[in-house]
Amino acid sequence: MNNHADLREIMQFVFSEIGLVYYRDKENELCRKIDKAVKRSGAADYREYLMMIRNYRHEISKEFDNLVSELTIGETHFFRDEKLFMGIKDTVLPAVIEKNKNRKRLWIWSAGCATGEEAYSISILINRYFSHRLQDWDLRITGTDINRDFLHQAINGVYTEWSFRGTPGEIKQNCFYQDEKAWHIHPEHRKNVFFQYHNLVSMPVPSIFHNLFSFDIIFCRNVMIYFDSKIIQKLIHKFQESLMPDGWLVVGHADHNIRYFESFKTVMLPGTSFYQNNTAGGNEIALNNGSNVFKTPFPAGLDTDTASPGDPKNRSSTFTPGKRVALEETGKSKLPGGRRTEILEQRLSEKKPSDLTALSALINRGRWEEASLLCEALLKATPMDATLYLLSAFILEQKGLANDALASLRKALYLDRKFVVGHYHLGLLHQNLGDLKKAEKSFDNVINLLQNYDENYNFELADGISARELKALSEFHLEVLKGDERGGNTA
Repeated sequence: MNNHADLREIMQFVFSEIGLVYYRDKENELCRKIDKAVKRSGAADYREYLMMIRNYRHEISKEFDNLVSELTIGETHFFRDEKLFMGIKDTVLPAVIEKNKNRKRLWIWSAGCATGEEAYSISILINRYFSHRLQDWDLRITGTDINRDFLHQAINGVYTEWSFRGTPGEIKQNCFYQDEKAWHIHPEHRKNVFFQYHNLVSMPVPSIFHNLFSFDIIFCRNVMIYFDSKIIQKLIHKFQESLMPDGWLVVGHADHNIRYFESFKTVMLPGTSFYQNNTAGGNEIALNNGSNVFKTPFPAGLDTDTASPGDPKNRSSTFTPGKRVALEETGKSKLPGGRRTEILEQRLSEKKPSDLTALSALINRGRWEEASLLCEALLKATPMDATLYLLSAFILEQKGLANDALASLRKALYLDRKFVVGHYHLGLLHQNLGDLKKAEKSFDNVINLLQNYDENYNFELADGISARELKALSEFHLEVLKGDERGGNTA
């Protein structure tokens, strides 16, 4: 029998975990959607259904995803708000491209991307008007959403006429091709667009692990209208921390409440406005240049793209002074307490945790030269640290040194063959570089290695993500690699 208190608890879950306070004054509509989701799940009552969804962070609950699908709204179309896109074309993109002309990097985030029309609109705009200026640039458009059904449609890049309402006909004819009743986006407009799962309310931002950091432009349009003021303020703060200095935040017409954007510079344009980041963030860090990270040649003959499962507790027995072992990769829950303490004390004697915190903060803020100096100094002091080579790879990739980034990741995996987070990021880098077979192999390695971890074990280096969540993310990447082969991308 259904209990009204259990229904209230489900409703509170919707507000706190998904952030959809939009439904607070629409309880009848919310109850109907919850009842539909409960019926679809096969749960006997609200209490059983609540148990199905409440541990979603640890279990990647199918029922949580189904509930999200019932509640979220994907109202969007290509080039929605013509004046806004004119402002992007005439003002925002020229400013960013000029600023980044030496670094040759353009990173854009479409937060709450729904079925992908916004992300692809940005790609089409860039290809049509700026491709001649972006040769050999690191161009990345990342779309994220909490609705996995939306993400799969975005990855497929297939749309009906409804997605083109208000869109100039020549855009549809020149940037898409028709197959029966559907329209497919051309591969040239897909190649720099990546999609991934992300919950804006409960998941961390900025996040090195999720590749959500140091953006030049962030789009978050008509998403915040579903949140309350407390969530909005936190989210805008997260966006500001995820932007490069002078980066741009693009929001919807309904989101313009000036008190939320007081720390930004408001740029008014005909029919629209944008917010530019005013903060450089943090104090300056002065360091002497360290030794060259790659002075020592990478050992030949080592296949770091292949890993075999191994019990993390056995790895501790090979620990010797001077050899670095990433604590989060030792399977803490499976190690005897005394041995865990010994490893932790050894690590702390070699490097202060605050060093990694400072380095991560510099990376999150896009302060690459300072991050590079600090990372080199730390590597000089502790040259056998797999974690530092992983962070070095992030920095090198941002500097446009993809091959050096690969070499740094391989060094990390040479030092620790069972470095799960290292294998995961090697997969992402291979995927970004278009080497899909190696990407698939790396994600397979992650899944194999995770067999030996408790599913609720948390990887601190990966924003505290659980082993089960990391397995689900890797499986998601493997699944949508098929979309890559058809011309689309995931991140």
